[in-house]
Amino acid sequence: MLRNKSSELLMADKDVLLDLDYTGESHVPDYYGSLQNGGFIPPRYLAAAAEDDDDEEEDDEPIYIHCDKGGRQPSHPRGNYFRDGKTKIDFVLVWEVRSRRKRRSRQRGRDERAGQVEGGAEEASRSERRKALLARWRDKFTHNLQRAGLLLEKEETVSEKKTIHYLKLSAPWDVLVYYAEELCLRAPLQAQPNPDFNTSDQVLRKLCIPNFMAESVPNKPVDYYTCAFRKSKMEKFLGCENHDTYFTNTQRHRIVYEILARTLYGKRKWAEVGVERLLREGAYTAAFPLHEGPFELPGYEISPEELNQRQILFYYWARWSKWYKYQPLDHIREYFGEKIALYFAWLGFYTVWLLPAAVVGTGNS
Repeated sequence: MLRNKSSELLMADKDVLLDLDYTGESHVPDYYGSLQNGGFIPPRYLAAAAEDDDDEEEDDEPIYIHCDKGGRQPSHPRGNYFRDGKTKIDFVLVWEVRSRRKRRSRQRGRDERAGQVEGGAEEASRSERRKALLARWRDKFTHNLQRAGLLLEKEETVSEKKTIHYLKLSAPWDVLVYYAEELCLRAPLQAQPNPDFNTSDQVLRKLCIPNFMAESVPNKPVDYYTCAFRKSKMEKFLGCENHDTYFTNTQRHRIVYEILARTLYGKRKWAEVGVERLLREGAYTAAFPLHEGPFELPGYEISPEELNQRQILFYYWARWSKWYKYQPLDHIREYFGEKIALYFAWLGFYTVWLLPAAVVGTGNS
């Protein structure tokens, strides 16, 4: 049984920037987008429609559907979901807008110190034009994300100094299927036994030496025989009838990021494409997926099998006391994906083989 004995683990999870249970300052969030977003438009049609670079982007504004502010607002659901409690959040875009009063007072103080009223007015005008341009880029980007089939929902946190906007993105089933085939994601065909094949552990057992590096990690992921995903062979894949859990969170994040990286927000001939450039230009403050569940252990006794993936990785891997243990690579792959798991597998292998060289070097010195 596990019990959380450290008071530090009771702190809020600072890694998750979007607090879906926020009940601090009073504000009425706006709803941008719709959970009933219409038919899916494949990206091949979107690319053809986005070729009109000579047209004015200002005319293409996002389709915003606002909620009824006078009615009763639904409560926040638990977990990474939209307000309906069913649509999963795959990605979050964040941008900040400072209050106009704060900007004016700051600019006035700047002008008084510099003694240049005309120059300050020019700089303020330039700053306002820049903010308007970033707003147009965001609107165009949001409009094209909707045309690509993503579901959108907006929330905002209002304070005296600034307003923080959160745009939650979700990929419906049709979008996931289309991009899974385009990106050649691996799909499970049949479960296979996943034995603990560990060469060093077998050698130590033959020599009757206790293996202090071994540790039993609960909820080991099932391994599958896989092949490239094909929509025409959907019925042959395991779990295809469950649309909510068929694609892993890592696969969903990858698909949504692929859409974000391809989406146009300006003119294609000027390479105004993708969320990465919008981040560099300052249109967005951050773009990130969300963690699944809390990482801290609860304050009561709990069975190891009841821990979520993040708690397992935190307790059995991401701790200084586990530096000499085998890494739970299957769990890392399940949560972070193959690339991250391969990186840590190589890092562990490289570090272990550096130890003999370090011992020899220390002895010679």
